[in-house]
Amino acid sequence: MHIGDKVGKYELLYPIGEGGMGEVWVGRLRSLGGFESYVAVKVIHGRFAREKRFRDMFLDEARVSAMISHPNVVSTQDVAVEGDMLYQIMEYVDGDSLAGLQASMAEHNERMPVPVALRIAADVCAGLHAAHELRGPDGRPRGIVHRDVSPQNILVGASGAVKLIDFGVALMQDRLAEDSQGTLKGKLRYMPPEQATGSKVDRRADVYALGAVLYEMVSGYLPFDDRTEAVYFRALIQGDAPAPLPPEIPEDVADVIARAMATKKEDRYPTAEQMGEDLATILRKRPANISSFVEIHLSQHAQRRRSAIKQSAADAAGETSPALALEESTEQSAAPAGAVPSRPRAPAAPPAPAAGPDLNREVSLSLAYPTPGPMELSTADFLTGSRERAAAALPDVPSLDVPAEAPRAPAPARPRPGAPIELDTQDARGGGGDLQLDGLTPHE
Repeated sequence: MHIGDKVGKYELLYPIGEGGMGEVWVGRLRSLGGFESYVAVKVIHGRFAREKRFRDMFLDEARVSAMISHPNVVSTQDVAVEGDMLYQIMEYVDGDSLAGLQASMAEHNERMPVPVALRIAADVCAGLHAAHELRGPDGRPRGIVHRDVSPQNILVGASGAVKLIDFGVALMQDRLAEDSQGTLKGKLRYMPPEQATGSKVDRRADVYALGAVLYEMVSGYLPFDDRTEAVYFRALIQGDAPAPLPPEIPEDVADVIARAMATKKEDRYPTAEQMGEDLATILRKRPANISSFVEIHLSQHAQRRRSAIKQSAADAAGETSPALALEESTEQSAAPAGAVPSRPRAPAAPPAPAAGPDLNREVSLSLAYPTPGPMELSTADFLTGSRERAAAALPDVPSLDVPAEAPRAPAPARPRPGAPIELDTQDARGGGGDLQLDGLTPHE
């Protein structure tokens, strides 16, 4: 797929990421009267679209996000087939994933301000509660558990909007795709002990995962020893206490994190809503400006995407709009037979420089930060390979790099989350030697 190609009604503007199973692009719909809308187009390639397991997971993700109508959840607008491609049309959010923002801060040896972290977590609580409370047409709960709440699956917009994405591995009633026996879904570094051991999970698993995300946001490091996945896994299932938070973290914030990350699910917040209420109480004393924070810490990848969209809008300003083409076609067809052709119109004055789309409005996004690792068809793991490998696979993408900043001192190494894994949970019960966790690729 290339810039300018069409998928359904949508023109592809810029690649968000590419992998072995598919691609995610920023797409644009143009119509009469200068109408434009921007979306995220997520495409699964033909041979995977024809395989039932992957197709069902892809469709499950679309169904769940389409059913949840909430400002803190990215919605799916359409799902369709074109040739051998299966694709979703989703909201596009001008911003970055939380993982992208964290990586940008780590490069500059910075830590996220506590009020910003609290605001992000509170908004994710609202989106999670909407998903957990979803009911079907018959009024019965759908039993949705996200199972992959992580920085890669939280989008933060330049407008200040915070949105949860990726229900590709969510647990719910009448799910099309069946879970493989003896495997688990999600990211090890954010999942609760019961999920890591393959036990039954409920909404409190998502509460724990969000607590772990909040822990990392305010501390700058992960809750447990991250030297190897096996060490992390063992600490998790043994019920070890997380590493102490930095002493400057306020006590009320530490209390929320401790309750959310309780080893026993009975000791956690029973709902994401209750966790969000405690965060909102703290935020009344510590207001946050997410919009300014995003503009400062937007990753290079997100800046290039934004520049490409603005350039595309500027280029389109000089083109004949569909409305003008329709008007001229109507005038020509209405001319009587044998009539003398009218004098050509004088050329119009050059159009004023286009302001471009309002990229600060709350529009949509499916992915901002591709991560390496095996494919499980949630958006964060939908893309294999790093951004650099994805860019190398797209040589025709114009270079839109923003000016480089003055060099800074290198940041200390910082543990980053791995991609979702498939783990043989029998290892957790067997004891003995080191656990072998396949599928986790260390971040660069």
